[in-house]
Amino acid sequence: MHYNFAGVHKTLRITPAMAAGITDHVWSLEEIRSTRKLNRIIGMKDAKAAAVLGAIWLVWGLFMVLRPTKAQTIMDGYADWFKKGSWHPLRGMPSWLIRGLGATVCAGAALFFYISINSN
Repeated sequence: MHYNFAGVHKTLRITPAMAAGITDHVWSLEEIRSTRKLNRIIGMKDAKAAAVLGAIWLVWGLFMVLRPTKAQTIMDGYADWFKKGSWHPLRGMPSWLIRGLGATVCAGAALFFYISINSN
């Protein structure tokens, strides 16, 4: 968030958000903390999309926590469908680490839900 809205890019000499046309000035840290500013940018359509993404992340995260070996098998199948023997993030990971990653994905889902709730 800081990089996109408050960090001035050396080559561009403006922030990435300014380059994308999302904002017209460099944001202060107080503006970044303000959810009202985010609400204007996100809008209702994005709130629904954030809720859907949150649900998808939550389901996948819980699946990784509850069934880590099955999650690894699914990723193996998808990677092999794409290109036989190709690499994916869960390949060779111990199940305890997959469970930890699943918990992190669930925490990421909470952020999507936060965005969807606070963008009215």
